Amino acid sequence: MTINIDRVIKTDVLSIGGSGAGITSAIYASRKGVKVTLVSKGKLGYSGNAIMAGGGFGIDGESAF
Repeated sequence: MTINIDRVIKTDVLSIGGSGAGITSAIYASRKGVKVTLVSKGKLGYSGNAIMAGGGFGIDGESAF
């Protein structure tokens, strides 16, 4: 199999994933003034498995210290 690369993108930060963590990391990095490239396999916010992630936790106050 031959892969042809037709362009090179230069960036300071490469953020992978269009779900919450990928977008958040891209936003925070760009606020620091660096050049950010975000790579996603689909529409931003709808391409990851974040919808399937769930759960919760609790802290009783005393064990938190």
